[in-house]
Amino acid sequence: MSTTLQTLKQALLQRRGEIDFWLSLCILILTSAAMSPIIHWVLAGTFQQERLLHALAVLGLTGFALLYKRAEVPRFSFELGRPAIKALCAAYVLVALALFTNWSVLLLGALSCVIAALLYFILNPTSHRSILALCTAFGGFLIFSFMMEPLDWPLRALAGHFSQSLFDLFGRETQLGLLAGSSEPRLLLMVKEQIFEVAPECNGFGIMVSSLLVTLLVTVYDRRNFAHIGFYLFAALLLGFFANLVRIGIIVTLAPHMMPHYDLMHEIVGGFTYWGTLILLWLALTRKGQVTRQNQAKSNS
Repeated sequence: MSTTLQTLKQALLQRRGEIDFWLSLCILILTSAAMSPIIHWVLAGTFQQERLLHALAVLGLTGFALLYKRAEVPRFSFELGRPAIKALCAAYVLVALALFTNWSVLLLGALSCVIAALLYFILNPTSHRSILALCTAFGGFLIFSFMMEPLDWPLRALAGHFSQSLFDLFGRETQLGLLAGSSEPRLLLMVKEQIFEVAPECNGFGIMVSSLLVTLLVTVYDRRNFAHIGFYLFAALLLGFFANLVRIGIIVTLAPHMMPHYDLMHEIVGGFTYWGTLILLWLALTRKGQVTRQNQAKSNS
């Protein structure tokens, strides 16, 4: 870390007297200012939704861990080179298309391109692999943020139906139904006359999105082809969905014995399944990537 900071300081000292550095910095600042409404929307939504905040934290932690697994020290350029200019041009095109078509989702892609331009400005172009992985995963985070509300009830219904089937498989008497409320209906799961609400926090969105982001980050960084990336994403989606069912099953099973401490038990079980799933997924993906790189090195030698 100290070596990285020293390298960063040296790069800034070398570039601060050049007019190109300040012009490039102004371009990036003005572009970021123009994107401030979408940045504000993303930040507001992220901090309002704990699941999105956790997913962003997971993305940051795994991105940091992935980059610092490398032996080399990151190199800094602070230059608006061709990759950064291409990213900025792509951002401008996406903004123009969003204004022309009223497809606001295109603004999320524009924000990803601006972040890519910023990273290309800061880092040496040889870090293309790292920048591509980070920006692709962050773009995925933006898309999932946009889709969180539309996916809420479909995911709740799936979680409720599969949980009911799981308990029926083990001989537990269950019922699943909707209860009309003053604001919105509630999805209720009754297991042996004990009622549980399948709330938005129980739909599995958090663990599935975090699993998808970790998988997207690692597979893009490892330069997997599209078929492999699609396969691993599908596997991560299934893993996250299954982990959520396990979480629901454990909570429902323990609830009758721990009602005085239900909230504490709920948080402990949720945290254990969430972080346990992500750690296992991270170890499996990085181990697979390491084995693949070793095999490629052997075949090239």
